[in-house]
Amino acid sequence: MPGMRILKTRLHGIIKLFHESCGVSLNPITVLGVILRKAAHALIKRYYPKIQITGAEHIPRRGPVLFCANHPNSLIDPVLIGITARRPVSFMAKAPLFKTPLLGSVMKALGMVPAYRGQDDARQVKKNAQSLGRVTDGLRAGRAMGIFPEGMSTDVRQLAMVRSGAARIVLPAYAEGVKELVIVPLGINYESKQRLGSKVWMNVGRPISIHQFVAAYEQEQEGTVDVAEDKVLRRKLTAELELRLKEVVVHLDNSEWDPLLTDLESIVQRSGHRPSVSIPGLMRRKRIADAINYFYREDAETVEGMIGQVQSYHEKIRHAGLVIDDPVLNRSRPRALLVLLWQFIVLVAWFLPALFGMVMNLVPFVVTRTIARRYEDGARTMATWRLAFGIPIYLAWYGLLDLAILLTTGRLPLAGMMNLLLPLTGTIALRYWPFFVRSLVHLGHQFRTLANRGQLHALREELDTLREVLVDYAERFAEVSARPNLPTIKPLMMVFAKGLGKATFLLLAFLFYLLVYLGYLVLDPTTLFVSS
Repeated sequence: MPGMRILKTRLHGIIKLFHESCGVSLNPITVLGVILRKAAHALIKRYYPKIQITGAEHIPRRGPVLFCANHPNSLIDPVLIGITARRPVSFMAKAPLFKTPLLGSVMKALGMVPAYRGQDDARQVKKNAQSLGRVTDGLRAGRAMGIFPEGMSTDVRQLAMVRSGAARIVLPAYAEGVKELVIVPLGINYESKQRLGSKVWMNVGRPISIHQFVAAYEQEQEGTVDVAEDKVLRRKLTAELELRLKEVVVHLDNSEWDPLLTDLESIVQRSGHRPSVSIPGLMRRKRIADAINYFYREDAETVEGMIGQVQSYHEKIRHAGLVIDDPVLNRSRPRALLVLLWQFIVLVAWFLPALFGMVMNLVPFVVTRTIARRYEDGARTMATWRLAFGIPIYLAWYGLLDLAILLTTGRLPLAGMMNLLLPLTGTIALRYWPFFVRSLVHLGHQFRTLANRGQLHALREELDTLREVLVDYAERFAEVSARPNLPTIKPLMMVFAKGLGKATFLLLAFLFYLLVYLGYLVLDPTTLFVSS
């Protein structure tokens, strides 16, 4: 096609001009990779708008580095690592993804490298040597590369066994002269990875200097070793990487404790224990998990007894139709009534915007969920496939609605207003209806519990006892593991921020009603939008 040839010629001209002026070699694939990377970063920052990064000072701005991270969220994790690194990072990803239409081309444009796993196709595993060689070549060229050393994506909050892939990459590279090479362990921690708007904590750990690690090993061996082939060195490096990854991820030694972690978080959060409450939520979750692991190693019987108490209490409140952070369990009767009244006001204020958002977004919502469900493999791939299918489906739907409005009314401002209302109310609906169902169920149970003074008193007393036990554990754990350093925030500013968040909660609903009113004016022929 003549148009495509002209576009291709102009693109090559731009690349040539950039190369001549900057001395940087580019090609269309590189340019496409840059564009896709920027687009992916922008998209993920909107899906997960609350990304907290700690330890960023450990990331080298240039030179060879191998990022090694846990892998809870499929193709989302590499994008978050790129956002954290603030430099292009090429990853290894399971080979079957490269055969997926469109997605495979995107992954190749981003410089990703196929990893051939036995569970995918045992006949292809021998190709891994070539893939590891490509990663080594990237490090030799001074690039940032990345792998997920667990070898799989998981849903449990537990670091799986770390495999030797990282060591098999960096040790041959070091033996070939890449002396400044470092491994940077990185913990990816989600509040709720399948939920839009979930908080994410990117925790960058202590880097491993391969030069220093090899030098220490050779000193231990009292002589030089074959770095690329020494199996003991490879195992020691893998073990060190696993240790440092556990320092940066939310990890439970016993995965059976995972369901109770949310209850423990809620108990600590409402304990009034300022040193614990002042720690941000995901950091607090990690600290609770680390404390459980530590005390279980020290005194397994006592910790099992404490966990049994939490499990027993969980069952009691479940039978009462409550959850552990319900206001009736955590506040005095007057304050609990005020909180329940606030919840009712929110339910009323958001009802119409959420109803509008649900009705107007129902078709793309159902189509996206139906198609994505065919590809999802647990929570670890849910966000990936919903984003992949949802973006084109929602854009097509919004385009059809715009076209219908223009054809029926001929009013461009109304179409523009609808473009603002649809995503706004759609987001409100996604948050509102789970909250609506949960609140309606719990409001009835909470009022019934308020009326039963004896039951309420017994449940509160038992919860207070659990809080005292957990606060005691927190103080004892602080003696062996220092609490994280946090930025100083004045209490007045914290109160202001909390109040501002609640005000914004209702402001969005007010904005909906304002936009609906303006839409009415647009439809009114006497307004300024329509000429007389």
